[in-house]
Amino acid sequence: MKLALKLLIRDWRGGELTLLLAALIIAVGTVTTITLFVDRLQQALLLESASFIAADRVISASRPIETALLARADEYNLQRSATVSFLSMVFSDERAQLAAVKAVDDGYPLRGQLIIADEPFGSGRPTGAGPQPGSVWMESRLFPSLDTRPGASVDVGALTLPIAEVLLKEPDRGGGFDTVAPRVIMHLSDVDRTEIIQPGSRVTYRYLFSGDEGNLKAWEDSVRPDLPEDTRLYGVKEGAEEIGEALSKAERFLLLGGLLGVILAGVAIALAANRYAHRHFDHVAILKTLGATPARIDQIYLVIFIGLGLAATLIGAALGLIVQAGVAEVLRPLLPVALPAPTMKPVLLGLTTGMVCLLSFALPPLLTLRNADPVRVIRRDLDTANPSSLVAYGFGGLGTFGLMWWYSQDLRLTVLLFIGGLVAVLILGLLALLLVRSGRQVGLQAGSAWRLAVAGLQRRQLESALQILAFGLALMLLLTLFLVRTSLLSEWRNQIPADAPNHFAMNILPEERGEIRAFLDVAKVTVTPEYPMIRGRITALNGVAVAELTRTDGGERGAPRLSSTRNLTATAALPKDNKILSGAWFSPASQVSEVSVEAEFAKSNGLKLGDMLVFEIEGRVLSAEVTSVRSVAWDNLQPNFYL
Repeated sequence: MKLALKLLIRDWRGGELTLLLAALIIAVGTVTTITLFVDRLQQALLLESASFIAADRVISASRPIETALLARADEYNLQRSATVSFLSMVFSDERAQLAAVKAVDDGYPLRGQLIIADEPFGSGRPTGAGPQPGSVWMESRLFPSLDTRPGASVDVGALTLPIAEVLLKEPDRGGGFDTVAPRVIMHLSDVDRTEIIQPGSRVTYRYLFSGDEGNLKAWEDSVRPDLPEDTRLYGVKEGAEEIGEALSKAERFLLLGGLLGVILAGVAIALAANRYAHRHFDHVAILKTLGATPARIDQIYLVIFIGLGLAATLIGAALGLIVQAGVAEVLRPLLPVALPAPTMKPVLLGLTTGMVCLLSFALPPLLTLRNADPVRVIRRDLDTANPSSLVAYGFGGLGTFGLMWWYSQDLRLTVLLFIGGLVAVLILGLLALLLVRSGRQVGLQAGSAWRLAVAGLQRRQLESALQILAFGLALMLLLTLFLVRTSLLSEWRNQIPADAPNHFAMNILPEERGEIRAFLDVAKVTVTPEYPMIRGRITALNGVAVAELTRTDGGERGAPRLSSTRNLTATAALPKDNKILSGAWFSPASQVSEVSVEAEFAKSNGLKLGDMLVFEIEGRVLSAEVTSVRSVAWDNLQPNFYL
């Protein structure tokens, strides 16, 4: 230990450690900066996206949840709120209009803001709370339909309430086709007095929760097993289909940036450690003439590397904290939301990255040093017996792979990026070596300065090729990140097709279809196929009541529970952007009723081809066989259905 510390101090004073220390500090600082900033962006992205459901987590149910179960959130320091939604006729003095009524408590919304105005279609202003008891807010388009104005009163069931504000926007409106009716918001305490909710009424109860992500996950694990079968617990990725896929792609892009930072750190440390080892062959040879064994050599340089690594990683992590704070401050005017404080995971990742990369990529030089021949003291040209490169550099690759996996938590992304990196290293390495070796002819024809430079490259062909490879990899990774960013932005812009519908007609009676179609044809309006919609629910699967079944969780989108009431449709043609994954589309010659199931709904509820489903639709019972499973593009602004 004493000798190792003396050598460490001597190397530091002699400048031997400058390059390795600088590479390690820059590598750790780079990884820490990238991962800290990515972590803050991810948090901000999730917090901002949470406004689409007005919370971090939501429990949706068709009947009230027990108070004791909801109160469990208090044990995890979570904020909670509640809403009740239903369809009802709203009456003014002269007119009536079907409206989507939502009753909210004082805590709503937990995420996002309501936008209100003094006049219909007027300039909006944000507010963080809903209407007071004894009043309602109405959407702008309801005012001409009811021929009324702000300040007047409307009847909601048995209750007459004044219109206090004009509602322009609510955070959790969503894009479902059951939410297109004009909105009326009232206070939750006024619902009972309306006398609208009666036995058999179709009501949606939503319970909103927000708080620290760690507490949310712990609460979710605690409460999920006790939830009734007809409830659904989801977050923003599962609850807002229209942004869930975009959010996942954005997170993958941010993860890619961090992973590339890890790879660059490994490359920089590998080059610096290799240079350090080559400069110490003679030192080790002298130590061996003094009786040092290979094991002693390993011990000495392991202590040196660990001491150097601890100092450099701490400095690099501190530097990363400072740099990311500066970057965040510079970009603050360009960001739509304030960035939350970073977590400690990126700092831990930066420290671990430095130590793992140092030990992983320093292992080949260390194994080389232990084999230095004492005769090198008098014969400098003597080659050193090298260990197996496959074994030695395998440790470096294994360490890098482990870091990438630990950071991304995505095995598929890690494997693809790692394999792609290996292929790129092989190709770029061969090209670099070929370039160095082919430089002899160029050097012979060049001037004296160029000739000397090329001669220097020729004398250290492998080292020169490795340096070219390192610079090439760095540029390649940066260009990869830029190209992925460009591709991602282009994909987002092209996600909504040019012919996507921007108006929707609902509740068209069968006898009105022809007249409405003729009107639209005269107006030369492009119309998508019509879809009948009816509410229904599954009551049995293969002869077993749904209440007796155990749900299989694991769908990526958090599909609804099997027994939930939902919109059903019937069509002879496969809807646009739906793809059959297994089975076959409906056959006109089929002798049994058929049903096609959305893929994530099938996966989440354990459905497969040939299963018999029993539906209850407005008091009628219907059986149908699952004959196909299909994928659905939920973000294409088309009518989409689970069943």
